[in-house]
Amino acid sequence: MPKSAIELSFLHAQSKGYRKISMKVSGLVFSLAPAGGRNPNAIYVKRSGEYMGKIIDSMFYPARDIEPTSEELIAIGKVMTEPKEAAINEGCKTGHCAICGRTLVAENSVRFGIGPICAEKLGFSIPKHDPLDDL
Repeated sequence: MPKSAIELSFLHAQSKGYRKISMKVSGLVFSLAPAGGRNPNAIYVKRSGEYMGKIIDSMFYPARDIEPTSEELIAIGKVMTEPKEAAINEGCKTGHCAICGRTLVAENSVRFGIGPICAEKLGFSIPKHDPLDDL
């Protein structure tokens, strides 16, 4: 089965040796399931620490006893298809990196909504500087 963009990004980070991989967007936390667990390479979705479901092979499977809101389903879909844009939008909105949670302080990190280490970790290409600065 084909993988969603978020699955590919998390697998990229895993291939680089990262073990704890997560993203925080719209009050939801997306994290890579343990490799030795019951759902290896699945992405777990949680809200306030409560398990909401998992993403496997481009599909979101909600937990039986959870009814995600339409806003949450939209956020999940956005992260599944456009994780880079979702992380950048979250960082620009909150001032915190969607990957590590740190406050964005460097000028480029603030401008692009994500730090360079986290961007590289997930395979997101972020310019070193804003091309509009050259005008």
